[in-house]
Amino acid sequence: MINPNAYYSVQGWMLSELGLKGNALAIYAIVYGFSQDGVSEYAGSSAYLCEWLGCTKKTALTTLADLTEKGYLNKRTTYQNGVTFCNYVAARNMQTDGAALGDKNTPPGTN
Repeated sequence: MINPNAYYSVQGWMLSELGLKGNALAIYAIVYGFSQDGVSEYAGSSAYLCEWLGCTKKTALTTLADLTEKGYLNKRTTYQNGVTFCNYVAARNMQTDGAALGDKNTPPGTN
């Protein structure tokens, strides 16, 4: 259950510069909220995203994969005791704040 005081913020540049909408916008905004300090990463579960979006696990995972493939998110995968963990960082942060998961791509919406 989502904490009644929890929220995520959609910023104008997410629409105007990145052109995101729907589930992609919501997931990007959630990941950005966790990673905007340039150090932290989104390490939450897909169930957390599903609860916010009211979608299936498949939809959440597909949207994460699409955002990662398009360069909007950077993904770091770790394995502990045979369990896979995936952390995400908003790519815009990676360039403006110098945070790194090892990716040096130009953030979407800039050239």
